[in-house]
Amino acid sequence: MRSSPSSALFLGVWSAIVYGRRGLPLAVLTPALTVILDIDHLPAYLGFSQTIRPAHSLVFLAGALAATAITIKTLEVDFVVVAAFMGHLAVDTGVFALFSPISFQYYELTPYGPAFALGAEACALAAGIVLRRRYRAENAGGGM
Repeated sequence: MRSSPSSALFLGVWSAIVYGRRGLPLAVLTPALTVILDIDHLPAYLGFSQTIRPAHSLVFLAGALAATAITIKTLEVDFVVVAAFMGHLAVDTGVFALFSPISFQYYELTPYGPAFALGAEACALAAGIVLRRRYRAENAGGGM
């Protein structure tokens, strides 16, 4: 099963609810990242053999967080990345090599779906809270 676009959209809206209208980029970014995680299906669709699903790895998540920390440098985007990753795993079924390319041991994630969903919701809310606090601090003359 692939990530449900409606559950991904829910995470984005959840972020935007906390922040309001200015949080709409979070409402778009979260579902986009959630669905993009399935890009690791592309080699199989193109006819190439694929032994692992690299985007479903905690190593991939660490790399994505490092990339956003270096390039975008906003905490709310880091929370959105984690929310998208966890939200995707919450609705995905199957077995995944969570630590690839370090370890190729496969794990069944379906039983942990509710925990991933809760973590995704918490991170989506945190993204909205961080964005709101930063906006308030900027409008209060830089101090909170």
